[in-house]
Amino acid sequence: MPEKSYAKTENEKAVRTSKDREEKENFLAESSDHILALAAKISGHHITKSDDEWSIALMAVSEAIESYDPERGDFWGYAAIVIKSRLLNLYRTEQRISPEVPVSPQVFDGEIEEDDPDFSMKLKVRDGLIK
Repeated sequence: MPEKSYAKTENEKAVRTSKDREEKENFLAESSDHILALAAKISGHHITKSDDEWSIALMAVSEAIESYDPERGDFWGYAAIVIKSRLLNLYRTEQRISPEVPVSPQVFDGEIEEDDPDFSMKLKVRDGLIK
């Protein structure tokens, strides 16, 4: 039963903080360890406050505070859904931005050494398969 009262208290805090910016900032600061733990669990790896995931998770919880409806369930359950959604958006964006591979101008002239470790990739660039 103590778990129910904790959830109820957290739900009430979330509702109360949505109306007061200072209380919201305090709530976010007090909940930072919980937010980090949620973000780490959702991402599947350790997260620190210097990671992009931390910033995104913090903004997601702030957003969750603004849109939380206590009649629809537990605040932290809802916040976890918002964090997951925002982190998935981050990962999708990162996936679309593939790393650039430097290629010497000679590759475009067809000059590729067969013992080059990037031979197959440079061959694709030369043949116009990768731009």
